[in-house]
Formats: sequence, structure tokens, C-alpha cells
Amino acid sequence: MNGSLLKKVMVVSLVVPVLGLFAMNGPLSIGQDKAKKAEKNETTKRKGTLPAYYGDVVSEEQREKIYSIQAKYADQSA
Repeated sequence: MNGSLLKKVMVVSLVVPVLGLFAMNGPLSIGQDKAKKAEKNETTKRKGTLPAYYGDVVSEEQREKIYSIQAKYADQSA
């Protein structure tokens, strides 16, 4: 009886850490690199938020300037 219990304990003590290694390398535990995120943001069209009704009165050029200013200050605060 003691021999079979010892075998079970040894098997469990070897299997549990191996399963833990597999779980740590799963897709949920992998983070996103900031460099990749920044690279993705540079390739997409810049978006920002405008105060209420600004969209009705500003030109596309003014809108881009507002978005660039917002992005500049967002980078400083991050």
C-alpha cells in the first residue's frame, strides 16, 4: 500500500509542474508588445475625439491638426 501511494505522489509531483508550464505559455498569458501596438497605430488612420458640434464647423485639415495635438499629449501622459 505504501509503495502505490508513494508512486502516486511522485507522479502527481512531476505532472503538475509540467501542466503548469503549459498553462503559463497559453495564449491568455501572452501580452502585447507596446512596439507592435505603436506600429499598428501608425499604419491606421489617426482618430481622436472632437467636442460636441466641432465636426460640423471644422475642416478636414483642422480636424487632423486637432487629432495630432491630442495624440501628442496622449503620448506624454502614457
